[in-house]
Amino acid sequence: MRAWRAALAITSLVAAITATSVALASPIIIHDTGRGLPLATYFEPLKGTDAEAAPAVRVPDSVADGLLPIHTPEMSPGTVAKRPLNKPELTQPLFLIGPDALSLAWLRRHRERLIQINAIGMLVEANTTHDLHAVAAISKGLRIMPASASDIARLLGLMHYPVLIARTGIEQ
Repeated sequence: MRAWRAALAITSLVAAITATSVALASPIIIHDTGRGLPLATYFEPLKGTDAEAAPAVRVPDSVADGLLPIHTPEMSPGTVAKRPLNKPELTQPLFLIGPDALSLAWLRRHRERLIQINAIGMLVEANTTHDLHAVAAISKGLRIMPASASDIARLLGLMHYPVLIARTGIEQ
């Protein structure tokens, strides 16, 4: 059962990454309880616009209440050794970050490169709205989704973030 869930999660992730635009992707509804909210509600506060002109993004508390907490217990801030990876199905680079000082410094340092390579981010740890605001303030121009990365961490043997995952390698 666990392997099936991991495979489903990875398949879903690959499908999401291969979409050329999150906003243009057609939704597939598996079950509708009538209580759902549009995904844009969650992603827009963390998505930047013009990197220089846009003011800091404010995450509405009502949105944050539905997001928090976000946990990836398999991962923590730390050093990631560069290593090769052979995942040709990974058509867009993916980066995993938290709201910690190491991740925020890494995001500041690599933001322009992440934009250039069209990387998609995941905020894999957050407890407070302050955590969301800290990442949003730096992430202008990047797409970052708040979500646990437990399945990705287990699949790729990752224990630490920040990390960049591309089809040919994993690096910090």
